[in-house]
Amino acid sequence: MTGDAFARALRSLETLDVPAACERRLLVAGVDVHVRVASHLGGVSLRALAHHASGPAASAAPPDLTIDILDREVPGNPLRDLPPAERPTHPAGDRVERWSYEGTAGRGLLHEGFRALFLWNRLHRRAAVWLGEADDLPYHLVALPLLPILSWVLSERGLAVVHAAAVATARGAVLVGGRSGTGKSTAALACLSAGIGFLGDDMCVIEPGVRPVVHSLFCSAKLDAPDTGRFPALSPALVSDSGACWEKAVYVFDRHLADRIVRSAPLSGVAIPRRGDAGVARLTARQAFLAMAPNTVFQLPGAAQAAAAGVKEIVSRVPVHAVGVGDAIAEIPARLGAYARALSSDAARAESAA
Repeated sequence: MTGDAFARALRSLETLDVPAACERRLLVAGVDVHVRVASHLGGVSLRALAHHASGPAASAAPPDLTIDILDREVPGNPLRDLPPAERPTHPAGDRVERWSYEGTAGRGLLHEGFRALFLWNRLHRRAAVWLGEADDLPYHLVALPLLPILSWVLSERGLAVVHAAAVATARGAVLVGGRSGTGKSTAALACLSAGIGFLGDDMCVIEPGVRPVVHSLFCSAKLDAPDTGRFPALSPALVSDSGACWEKAVYVFDRHLADRIVRSAPLSGVAIPRRGDAGVARLTARQAFLAMAPNTVFQLPGAAQAAAAGVKEIVSRVPVHAVGVGDAIAEIPARLGAYARALSSDAARAESAA
């Protein structure tokens, strides 16, 4: 998809007028979002944002952003107007090339693997996602709906989306970071199963400050399908048939355990999980940045600079440690809870000394 095609698609949002089958008003990290769904798949795609539903009073004020979720057959689909040479040709799947665009009017992203086109016209505060498949949604769009658009808008508000899980204790939030495969999802789900507050599994929002704040983005989690048997208490939250043909199984906690979802909490520290009895070891800011930034930047095209700045803000403001979480899932909540208590004690001693 060429830059000219992206620019035309962004301009088309200025006059887009499609009847909505359903509408939602959300407050995401302080951003008032009006979502209009003109797709039979839209209800599924919004479940992971259900905890952001705002009250009736919000509907009276103009939103900060209006997002339309559209099927490929809705008139005006920019992908249908592309010449054959510019249309997606790769098989559907996560690991497929993404094409991004930034211009004066706004930003765009064509994810060929997900068969989805994301557009944000910043001047008119309009955005849209065109769903390219008629009958199903990729797991990523169920678990992390509207992620590109939300990351663009939040970044321009001075907030940063980072690739990390987060849990919340009475002493503040602990961000669980690290590269893919380090056990972030397992740690977050183990804590949720044990009754600890859950802010997110894969992506969280960081609000900078003397003490940064973590905002939940999605009330969902992704896990390798064979590992779902390790969390029987969470099985009611599994999306039906997820894992059968998706790369990951998806949990959505909009109903089951919804009372354990925490929307925001002050950030106390960052844990990089390590299997085994490794104890707790402080990381330098550089080590911490390298553990968290690469995956964050890779997964957020168009918001990479803000994401990297967000990671830098975190590692310069709060302590980051490699934390041994044991060899069994049952050990993880206690070890992360002990880590949170230690952070709280250290902070109290520092305040007393000051």
